[in-house]
Amino acid sequence: MNIQDTLRRRVAAMPGPKRGDALFEGTDYPREWKDFIGQDEAKHFLMASIASARVRKTRLDHTLIATGAHGVGKSALARLVAKELDVGMVEVQGVLEVTDALRIFSAMKDGDILFWDEIHLAISRGKSKAEWLLPLLQDGVIVTPQGVTVVPDITVIGATTDVQKLPETIISRFVIKPVLDSYTAEQADAIVQVSARSLFGACDLPLPNGYTRNVIATAANRNPRAIMQLLKILRDSALSGDASYGDAGVYSTDAVFRWSGLTPDGLDRLAQEYLMVLYMQPGFKAGEKTIAQALGEPTPPRHTEKLLIQKGLIRVCSNGRELTTEGSERTLELAEDLGLV
Repeated sequence: MNIQDTLRRRVAAMPGPKRGDALFEGTDYPREWKDFIGQDEAKHFLMASIASARVRKTRLDHTLIATGAHGVGKSALARLVAKELDVGMVEVQGVLEVTDALRIFSAMKDGDILFWDEIHLAISRGKSKAEWLLPLLQDGVIVTPQGVTVVPDITVIGATTDVQKLPETIISRFVIKPVLDSYTAEQADAIVQVSARSLFGACDLPLPNGYTRNVIATAANRNPRAIMQLLKILRDSALSGDASYGDAGVYSTDAVFRWSGLTPDGLDRLAQEYLMVLYMQPGFKAGEKTIAQALGEPTPPRHTEKLLIQKGLIRVCSNGRELTTEGSERTLELAEDLGLV
């Protein structure tokens, strides 16, 4: 195979822009703004920005959707924006080499959207790897040792769960920065109901009642993606006979917790192990290095720490992290469930 054939194959393998209904193929994402539950301020901000772009007859300003949690709607919002603008969207994640970016841009048009998920990983191998991003955001060009390339006038929608890892020079080039809020109990219940109608209705299963919906929403920490995942497990366990259910929509959720590894209060296995590490340390406290080594991680898992802090189970102390009173009591319960005490 010659070089030209290799390049043609690589270009063909790069993701091309999706438009219209193709944006939602193979996903559970809402296709209309009215079907996206919660995040009202973020939605209003984005819709106002879209209206402004239309009046000004220009592309949407570069947008950064930053939140500390996965599965809260970043990808769904980006798709709704692309649909509302009637433009194409290419989705990439993590590290994006400049050569690959140029191939992607060659298939895009003015006004199209590059949705870059986990954009902070662009600098995971050093800031120099993402130096080409700044001229793109600022001037709409790609600068390489070979020269300056003018690319289509696109919008970059960056999404990140760790915005602190992005240089301020990059963050400042994003004009639109909607804030995503935590979901309320009422919003989480509405998400469970909408998701259950599509999953259970297609299988002629009774819809989960209020009690079962609350169990699912609580275990999922009111996270839309986690809610969908747990509902799928509940559906599968019911259809396979591993979960009992009644016409009133009361489901046995034992299989959900066994198969997902979650506890009813939303602790995954890593969170449980984190608590156990602290529980085994003198004074129920440990330094970050000790915690990371005990968990087999290069650094302490920040998303897990944030969850445990939000739940009031751990707190930051001068020596690292320590269990709160509630945390030590909860960890003792976990240890008893595992037969460790």
